Amino acid sequence: MIRSLQSPRSLCWSQRLKRSPVQLVWLCKGPSQANRLLQRSINQPAQLDTIGSGQEKATKCCGGHKASAPSDPPLRRPESPQSLSFWTSNSTWHRASSNTLRCLLGCTLGDFSSMFYLQTHYAHLAPHIIMSLSMAAGIASSVLLETAVLRSWEGMTTQRAFRTAVGMSMISMVVMESVENGVDWWLTGGVVELGSAVFWGKAAFAMACGFGAALPYNYWRLRAFGKACH
Repeated sequence: MIRSLQSPRSLCWSQRLKRSPVQLVWLCKGPSQANRLLQRSINQPAQLDTIGSGQEKATKCCGGHKASAPSDPPLRRPESPQSLSFWTSNSTWHRASSNTLRCLLGCTLGDFSSMFYLQTHYAHLAPHIIMSLSMAAGIASSVLLETAVLRSWEGMTTQRAFRTAVGMSMISMVVMESVENGVDWWLTGGVVELGSAVFWGKAAFAMACGFGAALPYNYWRLRAFGKACH
């Protein structure tokens, strides 16, 4: 009877637990040990109770054949922004620069256009009011530009594209506008002179400062969370 059993290698762990104590001993110890236990059980039936059954007993008996559970691959620990390697991803810098440049284009278009219009037609307004309204117009033009891009390139509906554009990084746009207008105010006094080459040189420097101020934040956000401002 004992030798008619299947080979231990052909039985899975759950099948082993369903076997009797004698069969479990045969699986783990071999036929000779099982025959001895069977002879004891015939002479002393209570002997089988000392063997027991269940997962705990089978585990102790068949510890040599215990199948190890597959372990999950270790999770990759995210890099810290304080480490140098966090800031050395060329692909992330490239994408962050592209996103920031598109944001700069949208902001500058609305900012400078509004500033020139308000100075021309509403010269009586205080400079800080003109500057504040121009910043708001710059953020609005950036959102509208991104809405148009998402609608044409990503195939989104107008409503969804607008919600996506508004939900993008407002911090990046505010920082860019604040730095750009602050430098522009310091260099030009907030006066737009479209026909002056000096003005355009100062404006280009102000735009570069706004770009440089927003770029590290956009890189960090993209690298740490996979989220782009645009």
